[in-house]
Amino acid sequence: MTITRDEWNQNFEASASSNEQYYVSAFLLTYYFLHLSDDVSGQHLRRYIESWQQDRNHAASSQRALTQLMQGQSYQELQASLIAAYARQGLELTPYHGMSLQEL
Repeated sequence: MTITRDEWNQNFEASASSNEQYYVSAFLLTYYFLHLSDDVSGQHLRRYIESWQQDRNHAASSQRALTQLMQGQSYQELQASLIAAYARQGLELTPYHGMSLQEL
């Protein structure tokens, strides 16, 4: 969740096939925020995306939007919530190759 655009692009240049972890985690997070989190209306995700689009260089507004999106949880707490939400749907998730959400 903390990877920058430059890091994303550099990873593609190094090895496009190794970036599957980013696509998998992006899908799982997006689905979680739209369908499985307590924010079923998706308003926190919408505000986060709008904040990011409007001013990528304004760290304070982006951080506020990220805090809302994560509903005040730490990355570890969000990861546990995500794993539990998918478990309720009958899917077992484990950290991707041992990586945490923050690292992805």
